[in-house]
Amino acid sequence: MEENHLDTDSNRDQTESYQNALIYVDEIAAKNPAAKGLDLLRGSVHQSHGYSEKAIASFRDELKKNPRCFLSHSNLGVLLFDRGDIPEALASLKLAMLTALNHPLPYYNLGNAMRTLGRLQEACIYYQQSLKLDPKQRDAWINLAPVLRALGRRQQARNAYEQVLKLDPQNETAKYFLTAMDQQTAAAAPRTYVSSLFDDYADRFDEHLTNALEYSLPTLLSEMINTCIPNFTLTEVCDLGCGTGLIADALAKPGQIWTGVDLSAKMLAKARDKGAYSYLIQEDILDFLRQTNTSYECIIAADTLPYLGDLVDFFKLAYQRLVPGGWLILSVEKSDTKNPFTLQETGRFQHSPAYIDRLSQDQSFKCMARKQTVIRRNANQDIEGLILVLRTC
Repeated sequence: MEENHLDTDSNRDQTESYQNALIYVDEIAAKNPAAKGLDLLRGSVHQSHGYSEKAIASFRDELKKNPRCFLSHSNLGVLLFDRGDIPEALASLKLAMLTALNHPLPYYNLGNAMRTLGRLQEACIYYQQSLKLDPKQRDAWINLAPVLRALGRRQQARNAYEQVLKLDPQNETAKYFLTAMDQQTAAAAPRTYVSSLFDDYADRFDEHLTNALEYSLPTLLSEMINTCIPNFTLTEVCDLGCGTGLIADALAKPGQIWTGVDLSAKMLAKARDKGAYSYLIQEDILDFLRQTNTSYECIIAADTLPYLGDLVDFFKLAYQRLVPGGWLILSVEKSDTKNPFTLQETGRFQHSPAYIDRLSQDQSFKCMARKQTVIRRNANQDIEGLILVLRTC
């Protein structure tokens, strides 16, 4: 199994592209050393190829020569924000705005920063100003919509998603949320939405989940698992939708082989830094279960299934990938309706306990432990969940 499904040919092509771009900049500099914007151009090359620190240095060099270069201020602010230097980042982003009051980009970047910081009123103002200057920005509309939703401006959020579809008629995220707002359903959240959501969320995921959302699943799972499997004495464990690795933080023991699967590259990077996983794979969980040849003693899906509605294939595939006597440990958000699953306006699915029980029985899983409890909070409301520890017969 190849960690992260690395494509060496692709990596080689990207390295060659990066080197060629730098050579091009150097050739321009050699012909005209006094040319303006060389460090801006060089910084943009570094930034587009993922060399953040080199890009930061180049943008700073450009600003020494041209303090009013709004693109250098803007790009520098974005990179500093991603690095966690929030006060300096916001200062750079605001300088970009002040040096280009009629350009939509600085307002858009400030909107993104404020949304990430949870300063939603400010985010809304910046996005709207950006869109006033250029109403054809699809990404600004799609980022504004969840801010409006969170602020309780439901009709304005709907209008924002409709604007997205005018600009991009095939946009899966806008279609998905309009479906939810119309109280209809879908089989699953779009993969592009899930990967983008958690890429944007990765840097603040652990802190926000455990503090703001009072996320308690790792503790609850650990207690239930240790009751059913004393000392969790298993070797081969698969963590589906592993995120930053909070479940492995709570459960992993020396000598175990943990495989983490997630759609978000940035979440996987956070998980890699923690060092608990032997393998980290960027993949949709159903596709992974279909393709892997590995048999696991335990499969965990903690706070993953709220992004899947129809769970028939999940239960079938999980059963097929478990050894005899293997364990499936999962959580769902509990629905009180008669429908098997319901798509909420949050973009997450709730599942009825009867539906989960039926699918478990269809695959001959034996329920070893079951707990109905509050698993997180959202918009100051408790979210009821169901945690199951199942075992193959």
